[in-house]
This record gives sequence, structure tokens and C-alpha cells, in this order.
Amino acid sequence: MDHRNPDTWTPEFAREIERVREYVATLHAELPRWGLVVWTAGNVSQRVRGEAEDGSQDLLVIKPSGVSYDDLSPEAMVVCDLDGNLVLGEGAPSSDTAAHAYVYRHMSEVGGVVHTHSTYATAWAARGEEIPCVLTMMGDEFGGPVPVGPFALIGDDSIGRGIVDTLRESRSPAVLMRNHGPFTIGRDARAAVKAAAMDSTDIKGDFTVTSFYEGREVWFVTGSQDLYGEETLAQVAEQSREVVRLLNESDLLPAPIVWKPVLKDSDSIKRAMLEASADDRVLGVISWMHTFSPAKMWIRGLEVLRKPLLHLATQANVEIPWDSIDMDFMNLNQAAHGDREYAYILTRLGLARATVVGHASQENTRRRVANWVRAAGGFAATNELRVVRFGDNMRNVAVTEGDKTEAERRLGVSVNTWSVNDLVAVVDAVDEGAIDALVAEYCERYDVAPELAPGGDRAESLRYAAREEIALRTFLEERGAMAFTTNFEDLGGLRQLPGLAVQRLTEAGYGFSAEGDWKTAVLVRAAKVMGEGLPGGASLMEDYTYNLVEGQEMILGAHMLEVCPSLTNARPRIEIHPLGIGDREDPVRMVFDAAPGRGVVVAMSDMRDRFRLTANIVNVIEPPQPMPKLPVARAMWVPEPDFYTSVEAWLTAGGAHHTCMSTQIEPEVWENFAALAHMELVVIDESTTRRDFASGVRWNQAYHRLAEGL
Repeated sequence: MDHRNPDTWTPEFAREIERVREYVATLHAELPRWGLVVWTAGNVSQRVRGEAEDGSQDLLVIKPSGVSYDDLSPEAMVVCDLDGNLVLGEGAPSSDTAAHAYVYRHMSEVGGVVHTHSTYATAWAARGEEIPCVLTMMGDEFGGPVPVGPFALIGDDSIGRGIVDTLRESRSPAVLMRNHGPFTIGRDARAAVKAAAMDSTDIKGDFTVTSFYEGREVWFVTGSQDLYGEETLAQVAEQSREVVRLLNESDLLPAPIVWKPVLKDSDSIKRAMLEASADDRVLGVISWMHTFSPAKMWIRGLEVLRKPLLHLATQANVEIPWDSIDMDFMNLNQAAHGDREYAYILTRLGLARATVVGHASQENTRRRVANWVRAAGGFAATNELRVVRFGDNMRNVAVTEGDKTEAERRLGVSVNTWSVNDLVAVVDAVDEGAIDALVAEYCERYDVAPELAPGGDRAESLRYAAREEIALRTFLEERGAMAFTTNFEDLGGLRQLPGLAVQRLTEAGYGFSAEGDWKTAVLVRAAKVMGEGLPGGASLMEDYTYNLVEGQEMILGAHMLEVCPSLTNARPRIEIHPLGIGDREDPVRMVFDAAPGRGVVVAMSDMRDRFRLTANIVNVIEPPQPMPKLPVARAMWVPEPDFYTSVEAWLTAGGAHHTCMSTQIEPEVWENFAALAHMELVVIDESTTRRDFASGVRWNQAYHRLAEGL
């Protein structure tokens, strides 16, 4: 096939070109709707991948130059090669085509490019200033400030070079080209349009969930006392504000830190802690003893605090001012022993807290503070969480059971059961027009097997999967639930075990587990919140089988249908295959391999007197061989410290077979989360040995039973 000659295209490639032309035409209508363009300015393009793996046969679809948005149609869209040459279409390609083409040639992961002239972004571009990351929504979407690219002339690939050079050094999917305007990129054109609009919902509906951290904050309190006098206290306030500024400057924080006035006496401390505890926006409190703050002043306040607490052991200066240090300096900068006074009372009161030591300008300090904020977010999410169980647990299975009352005490989560046929009634009532729109979205976002596509032999199966997704979302939203479970043994009047529907909902941020396993559903929801805005994903996972070839030991994980596509960087394929259990129609599911990278698998087990979290650090890898007869989403990983130690330690801990796999968050986030929830955590990592792990589990058992009785 000559990709530059439409007469030689395969029927499949020709159909894909037409699909993308229709898709890009539809997306152009979003630009004026969101006020991102005027007149004929702006453009959307999408890559069409050819047969060659090196991208040499790829094409792009873009709008023609000078055509009104009201006159755009799929037929008007032009097709070009990645050198910007016209391949198909009657109009002249957009004047920005060369820039788009350059991006596609040099950033193979990019599938869509958008250029707009939105009023606000263009104003920043005109000033040549990056847009600072001052909102949590911006942090979620852009990972930090929106950078500025160099000035470049329109007409050749100069703009494209500026885009590529700038974004290669940034986490942002957007760049402001100086004195021109914004360009955005994404895995497809829709993702690029979303970045341009900074919208919290999907173009075709409510696909994503609003950011958990939107409107949330962390309070920063500083301890001192009236003894120091107004001048010194003014310096304390100024320097604590600077600490807050330095922390907020980091692009790692999912929520902003808010400075609060310096606390100098017992009454003000108690009042501040009561206010923080009563404010639903507050995720937690960071405390710093800038000077010596007598700890008995903190007792009443700490005993009424009901929010997570971080003790930041820092100081205003990084280096001792060797030449100028005097007693005035020492009088002001007393954090070194002020922290010890404060930590003593925290320990005496038995308060669960995290401690971070380091200067606020240092990356490690900022990273650890951010990890704690994310853990506080996960804990807040479980305290607000409602879990819907459709049916009960899989019959005779032990590890998926658990004490729901104790879970509400420890985590705040409410777990309740509904009849599957309550859901069936909602499924049967779904509007056909809504199904049409969702199926069209499937065809745009994913590779859909021909037999499932509209007009295919099994198109009705995909429509039923869409019907299930709409119904599940409706059912959960009506009950304020952000997590749910299903059970293949209890499907009532459902025609399919939900597969695609579950994958889509978990991609949108819902927690899920199978066979009634509400504990893992809670973990997945917590992981979604704790990892929000970070690369990677979180999903239900299950250890299925081992590769025991010496020197190639690894674990294959999957589940029947429901692994979340947030774990992959590839474009998932929607397929339909028989399922040997469940006694229903063949279910529809996404098929993909999890992207390589470092991850954590975590299981939650009920140990009678406590919940135990078992965590294993793993390295996700590409499957060494294809698995053409295993049409499910799957992950392959090598566990730390090695396969044999990992598996033995996991079995020693009684870790469950259902896990939450996260490739977003560090192990420290789970450590903080477990501490906040007063849950036992055992970690299997590079330092684990069989003997020490078994001993640690035995001592943990004794400790937790004793501690519960104290």
C-alpha cells in the first residue's frame, strides 16, 4: 500500500480515514463552543497510523484553510502525509499543517494536536509568560505551569520545532507559542481538545469524574509563644509564609497549602484544630514549630483534631550563617529543639502522624509532603465513600469477606448491598439515543472489533455493554457511590457480566472489585484519588499464574474482564469472546497489556482484630511472548526482591488474591494511608528476607492485639 495514493489503500485503512475525518470534523465544533477560536482561526488534527511500525506510513487529518466552522463537514477535512503534503481533499490544508506534521514526526506518542486562540491563553502568549499552576484543576490537567515556547513564523515547521523542543522538557500537554497562541497535544485529538478547553468532563458526556482535589486544601499552622515579642513574631509569620510558598511552588502537590496565623497559646490552638476538623475542605494539617512552643499548650488542641497531621521538621534557613550568627538569630530560629518538644507531646498522646524532615526548598522534602497530602486525600475519599455491592460475595470464598462495620469505623466507608435486579430495571430503561452516542464514543476512543461496530454481526452486544455502562453510572450517581462490586454468580436479569462498563467506570475514577470483594473496591478508589493527575493508573488485579522458567520467573496478572485501561499507554481494543462462567451471553471487554514501569500491588485482608494491608513493590514488564488466545486485559510483572521471596512472604502474610495495582503512587503514600486508617501494613520490597518478614508478621500480630486493648 502506498499511503500517499488513496487508490492503493486497503478497505480497512480507507474506512479508518473516513472515521477520523468525521471525528475531527466533530471535534472542530467544540472549539467555538468553548470560546477557543474566532472566525476561521484554529485547527484540530489527528494522526492516522499506517501499517509500518516506524510511522513512515502515517497520515494526518486536519481542517482546510479559511473555511468557516459552520461549513466544516467530514468531507471538507483534508488528509496529508507527515511532511504536510496533501493526499486527499479539495481544500488547501491549514497554514499550521507543517507544525502539526513536525510534532507527529518527532513525538511518536502524540495522536492529536490542537491550535486555538483562546482569549486568556493568547494574552499570556502575547506577554511571553508561562501560566502559573495556581489551581488544582491545572495541576491535574497540566502537571504544573503551562510553558512558553519561542517565537516562530507561520508557514513552515518552525512552530512545530518550538512545540517539540518545549514539551520534551515539560509534563504539560500544552505550550504557549510566544506572540502567537496555545498548542495542545494528546494521545488522540479528543485528549488535545480537552487540554485546550481545560474541561473536567468528556466531550460527549460525563466520562470523567470531577477532580477530587478541586476545592480541597491543607492547612499550615506554625507554633510559637507570646514570650518572643511582636517583632520576632512578625518574623515568624513572614518566614512561615515563605515555607508555604516554597511548598506550593512544587508541581507535586495535588491540593494547595493554606497558611494560617501563628499559634501562640492553648485557646488559639484548640480553636484552629476544631475549625480544621469541622471543615470538609481541609484534607489535613501541617504543623511547624518555628520557635520553641511549649508543648502543654498543644494538648487540648491535638486531642480534638480529627484530621490527618503532618509534623514538618524544618527551619527558615538552609545553611548556618557562619559569619553573622548571634543570639538574636538563635532566639528566632529554634526549630531544632522546638520540634523535639512538640514531638514529645505527640508521642505521649499516642497521636498517629507523619513526620517529614528537611528544608521546604528541597525536592525530597516536597516529594514527601506531597505523598502525605495524597495519602490524606485517599483517607478523605474513603471517609466519604459509599460502596454499592450488587449481590453478595462469591460463595464459599474466605478472603473476600470482611467486617463492614469495622471498615466504617477505621475508614469511614459505607458498604451496602442492592439486588442485581434493581440495576436491571435501570438497564432496561436506558434511552436508545444515549446508547447511540456512547457507541460512537467507543468507536472514536478505541479500536473496535469489526463484528461489534455498527452494522457488524454482533453490534447488539456492544450496544448492550453501553446500556450497562449508562445504567451503572446512573445507579451509582443516584446513590452518591464511587465504588461498586459485581459477582458472576449473581447476575439476575443481566444479559452480560459487565466488562467494558466496569473498565470505563474505573478509568473515570470509580473503585471496583469482583465477586463482591468490597475491600479491594475501596483500595482501588483510594488509589485513584491518591494517584490523581500522575502518570500511570490503578486497577483491580489478580495473580493468575506464574512463569517458573529459571532466571525468567514472573507473574501474570489479570481478571476475567475488568482490568482498568488506565494501566496502559496503548489504544485498547474492544472485543467479544466467550466466558466459561456466569451462564450469560458472551461479554464485551477491552484487551490490552499494562505499560511497563514500577508499581505496587496491595491487598486488604480481615485478620479478625484488624485489617492488614500487604504490599509488594513490582516491576511491570512487557510480556515476553504474545498471548493470542488470552483475550483479556493483563499485566506481567517481576516482584521485588525476587520471585520466590515475594511469593513466600505474600503467603506468609495471608495476602489476598485480589489486589489493587497502582503504577502512580510511591510506597510511602500507602504507608501514610495505613497509618491514618490505623491499619497494619506489611511491605515486600528489595530489602525483604524470608526470616525477617516472618518474624515481623508474628511481632505485628502481638503488637496490634496489645495496642487495640490499650
